[in-house]
Amino acid sequence: MEGVVASVLLRLPFVRHLFAWIGAHPADKHTLAALLQRTSVGMQPEGIAGIFCGATPNNEAVFLSERKGFVRVAIQADILPVYHIGNSQMFSFWGHRGLSRWLRISVGVFWGRYCLPLPRHHHIISLVGRPVPVKQAAEPSAEEVDRVHAAVVAAIRSLFDQHKHLIPGWENKVKVITGGIDLLHRGCPFDIVKRSDTHQVWDISLPWPEVPESASELLEWFIGLVEDCSKNGTEGDDSHPGLALELPTQLSKPQRSHWHRLAHNFEGPIKLIGVSQGVGERRFLRISRKAPKAAPKKLSERTHNIWKWCQDEGGSCWGISKGEIEEMLASGKPLPDAIQKVIDDRQWADQLLVSIKEKDEAAAVSIIDRTRKAAWMRDEESGNYPIHEAIHQDLALVVGRLAVLPGTLQQRDAKYRTPLALANQLRRHSLAEILTWAAR
Repeated sequence: MEGVVASVLLRLPFVRHLFAWIGAHPADKHTLAALLQRTSVGMQPEGIAGIFCGATPNNEAVFLSERKGFVRVAIQADILPVYHIGNSQMFSFWGHRGLSRWLRISVGVFWGRYCLPLPRHHHIISLVGRPVPVKQAAEPSAEEVDRVHAAVVAAIRSLFDQHKHLIPGWENKVKVITGGIDLLHRGCPFDIVKRSDTHQVWDISLPWPEVPESASELLEWFIGLVEDCSKNGTEGDDSHPGLALELPTQLSKPQRSHWHRLAHNFEGPIKLIGVSQGVGERRFLRISRKAPKAAPKKLSERTHNIWKWCQDEGGSCWGISKGEIEEMLASGKPLPDAIQKVIDDRQWADQLLVSIKEKDEAAAVSIIDRTRKAAWMRDEESGNYPIHEAIHQDLALVVGRLAVLPGTLQQRDAKYRTPLALANQLRRHSLAEILTWAAR
């Protein structure tokens, strides 16, 4: 693997000899393209802006939202995201941003331990993500560059969010997504630092996200920020997500519920809305003043049905929320095996009930023999179990096959009747005899 550095460094006396000795190359388009033809290339794309993006001894920040040049070149090969957590905490830096940008080289001083150029003792964790696949092209379109850039930013963000808890004190950072607002001048009561992303993102360090005092203080500040931005017309529009607090994915479901209630019940001039987003371990709580767009009616109905089936199923599916199911369906990706099995079982149950209503005993018996679980799923319209529906249709063969299954004789329909009670009420004497025999 080869490394690249800012081209200006290779024009400075003495410095250029040092970088030439370690084999560095200028970070220009033609050199990168030539290197990628024969080897992989390592680079840090933030440039000078990355030095001034706001890293502090307690926070990290990166500058990638406006860095797309490296994507245009690297799109000729796969991109491997790498992140070194804690690396920026080894030194402090003071410099002149404007002069540095004009000279295209960082102008300033750095120091570490004992105010000397010695690195501080700090945890450093090197994280390597999965390669970001690209459609290789000599002249990539702007849309493809934007897509790959967004994927790289998301990968870097995911690496940080999933592993930041490995650095002591970093596990409870809260992200603030803004619409181009300088939050450092808005009086945040906690340590806050800008972190680059597709939108402007800021990290807030809380003492601990479960402390009610800290939560109230944060929500009060956030409401004030929303009010201020609304008056100035900078709170965001339909094309931008606007202001929002995103709590870290490390919070458990009860913790998210606690914060959700705090936001919902918080007394203030603006009503806050908390919505959980993401799936599984990547699920997080987003607090904002804007309600999310309603899902299409068909998607909402299917989500509700699958959620209800999961609740009836219990087990590992019981804890899955409607929001998670909706996001799974909207993504178009295959559902988890456990949920897919619930759906398959429900489809077999529906087929069984249809066969019974159509008095197709052969088909009904075949389904019962294939999946006995269908015998414990109610008809969503009538509330009847299959055995009750078979009694209504006077299907002796189906009733006999269902009656010998464990627990079916104790099932109760929408009017709380057992199969035997229903058969006696409808005067289905032959069916009552079958049920009595099965109960022995």
